[in-house]
Amino acid sequence: MSVLKKLEKKLETVFEGAFSKGFKSIVQPVEIAKKMAAVMDEEKVVGIARTYAPNKFVVTLSPADKKHFATFEEGVTSELQNFLITSAKKGHLTLIGRPQITFVTQKTLRLGQFSISAELSGDLKQEISKEKKSQATIIMPKQEIKKEACNHLLSYKSEGLKHSVKIKKATTRIGRSKANDISIPDPGISRHHVNLVLEKDYLSAVDLGSTNGMFVNGKRVAKKLLNNGDSLDIGSTRLVYRRIND
Repeated sequence: MSVLKKLEKKLETVFEGAFSKGFKSIVQPVEIAKKMAAVMDEEKVVGIARTYAPNKFVVTLSPADKKHFATFEEGVTSELQNFLITSAKKGHLTLIGRPQITFVTQKTLRLGQFSISAELSGDLKQEISKEKKSQATIIMPKQEIKKEACNHLLSYKSEGLKHSVKIKKATTRIGRSKANDISIPDPGISRHHVNLVLEKDYLSAVDLGSTNGMFVNGKRVAKKLLNNGDSLDIGSTRLVYRRIND
């Protein structure tokens, strides 16, 4: 049974038909949950070694829906929090603390209409910022980048073309999104899938909580120090790592 189905069944049991499908115009909690999961994935933030899920959610309802939710808001909030925690784990996302969920109203919304926004709490944003600064200044000092820039090569084939990329940065991100350092249009690859972390004379691959995982030499791993000739499989794409000076 899917996480959404389990939530729907739990809500039906706990609230005894208060959100019956017979009331088709009323916003259903399971609809909110489904949208929350999508927004959580859209607003996730990639750190150095982990991918963080937003932990503050705002659900905007019509005045009529908010009034209907008022009696059950505490219970629905608790069930939605549990759902988000489970969804984050399934998506390999790091969720710090129990998510905050706030229900607000907007007069322009009609019965059955709603919207959801999500973000990281201020403390978590600062923590991720410190983590990235620490990675940049301690793990890979600037003066070492030039020295190591040409020693690491990644080769792969995408859309019938062969590619070879020299790894020059302290952290190189690979994923389906064009915002990545290496963008690969493979549907099996997550938007932000893997970080390659260059530390002195070594290159490590770190899974960023991807949906389909990362495999090094056929074995699924979350983090792996790469050796010359290792194969890195993400989605249906195989990347081969070479040390140029070996």
